[in-house]
Amino acid sequence: MNINDFEQLYRIKLKDIEDNFELEKKFDVPMRREDACENCGGYHMNTSKYPSTPWQGVKFCRMCNRIIVTHYQDAMGGTRVDVIIVYKERL
Repeated sequence: MNINDFEQLYRIKLKDIEDNFELEKKFDVPMRREDACENCGGYHMNTSKYPSTPWQGVKFCRMCNRIIVTHYQDAMGGTRVDVIIVYKERL
């Protein structure tokens, strides 16, 4: 096993989130790199970031109890928005 294979074991994949949580909403935001919650606007101190696959960011907000997945877009292609997907626990 090489270092890259070992690192991939601990990354959260979108498929794992989709299988275990329910999609709540999906929206676009202007490109930015803020740590605050895009769902409830909670401060960055209430969010936890997790290792994820390239071009994605995964964080958990303790204020709204949601998982927020950010798909970072390539600005070279002219896209100026990132896609935010919010997941909640299945009931």
